[in-house]
Amino acid sequence: MLRSLDTPTEREALLLGTAGLLPTPGDLLEADRRTADYAMALRDCFQRLQVRLDVTPMAATAWSFFRLRPNNFPPLRIAQAAAWYAEGGLLHEAPISTLRTALGQEAPVAALRETLTAMPPDFWHRHYHLTKRAAEHDPSLGTSRRDTLLVNAVVPVLLRDAEEHENAAQAEAALDVLRALPPSQDHVVRRFQDLGTDPDSAYDAQGLHELYREYCSAGGCLECQIGQYLLDA
Repeated sequence: MLRSLDTPTEREALLLGTAGLLPTPGDLLEADRRTADYAMALRDCFQRLQVRLDVTPMAATAWSFFRLRPNNFPPLRIAQAAAWYAEGGLLHEAPISTLRTALGQEAPVAALRETLTAMPPDFWHRHYHLTKRAAEHDPSLGTSRRDTLLVNAVVPVLLRDAEEHENAAQAEAALDVLRALPPSQDHVVRRFQDLGTDPDSAYDAQGLHELYREYCSAGGCLECQIGQYLLDA
């Protein structure tokens, strides 16, 4: 549906409108002229697309802004996603082929990061959402966010693709990407670090997540070899 649309405005309007994040005129009473004009143009565009494509919007309350950094606000993230459908973007034509090609490069991590480049329109250089202007900033996806996407989306897709095509070399190359990426610093990894386990890579961190999900959070200490060792010590 997104690929059938011709302009960045239509793609943004469809995604943000379906997300329920387009402001009403009443939400824009204190907005500056450029902000209000941009938001209303998206709203008008979505109303046309909604009729044509039979789209049901989500409730705006489904989204959370609480305790988020502005770079993580849903409207900006959705605008970045819309940019992947522009010409040259990862989702414009054949994403799996693009990812395979990047994985085969001499520097696969850098090449895969490049495939995730997403630069939304100029409006987003001074906005994090659609009702208020902000200080100028870089609205593109940062390196740490791209690495998170590599770990949680790109590598799993490449591993599944390798499995379907029985390509052991591709599977190992995808795992090598995890071994080359830095570990995440989330609450699960920090809990293991507090106990003296420091992962060296995203590969190790994913292993800790698997242990936590399958054993720790499920109370499976007696089935876990680590738990058995600690209980016997």
